[in-house]
Amino acid sequence: MPPKQYQTVDEFLGDVDPDLAATLQGVRRAILAVSPAVGEGIKWNCLSFRTHEYFAALNVHRQRGRAVVLLVLHTGAKRKPGVEGGFAVSDPAGLLEWLGPDRAVVRFSDEADFAARREALVAVIGGWIARM
Repeated sequence: MPPKQYQTVDEFLGDVDPDLAATLQGVRRAILAVSPAVGEGIKWNCLSFRTHEYFAALNVHRQRGRAVVLLVLHTGAKRKPGVEGGFAVSDPAGLLEWLGPDRAVVRFSDEADFAARREALVAVIGGWIARM
C-alpha cells in the first residue's frame, strides 16, 4: 500500500508519532519564529518551510528502530550555481550533518535534546535563510 499523501499541514501534524509530536512542534515553532518571511506547507509529502523557495523539510524518521525528528536543510529542488564548493553556514554547535555541499540534516531524539540545542538551531536557520 502506498504511503499516505498529505494535502495540508494540519493533516500531516495529525499523523505524527505521538512520542515525538511535541519535539516536532517545537522545531516547527522555532523555524517559523526565525523570520516573518518563513512559511510552511506540504512539499515532498512532509512538512516543509520556505521563504521565496523551500529550504527545509521536517519529518519523523526511524533510525535503528527508534523514531527521531529529522530536519533536512537544502537549497531547493535544484542545485544552485556556486555551491559546488559548499554552502557555508556558521554552525559553532556542530548541529549540521552534511550530506552534500548544499544539503545537511539535524536530528533531534526528544524534547530535551531539542531544548538543549534550540538556540543553536535558530542561529543555523537564520544563516541558512540568509544564504538562500
